[in-house]
Amino acid sequence: MFTSLNYWRNPVRNSWRRYADIVYVHICLCYQLKQAYNLKDSYYRNIYYGCTMICAICYGMGRLFMMLNMPRTSVHAHAGIHVVANIGNIVLQKGTLASHQ
Repeated sequence: MFTSLNYWRNPVRNSWRRYADIVYVHICLCYQLKQAYNLKDSYYRNIYYGCTMICAICYGMGRLFMMLNMPRTSVHAHAGIHVVANIGNIVLQKGTLASHQ
């Protein structure tokens, strides 16, 4: 959240703040994919990976809509990433808690 807030306070496309935000998101994604892989219950792992795939599709659609000069639709696709990713994070946390009981 802090790297995103840091970028969006002055959103310059080619800036260290943007690249720091992107790198941090990639690091967190890799960590969470590893955590999901190590879950004992495949039910939660499969839901998390499904959410990750939906996020990837939303990202691709957002890029496509931007290239087609449809910025409003692109924003909606990007918002879908955040909604589905948060659902995936909740599932991952629930799976982590369930595996520790």
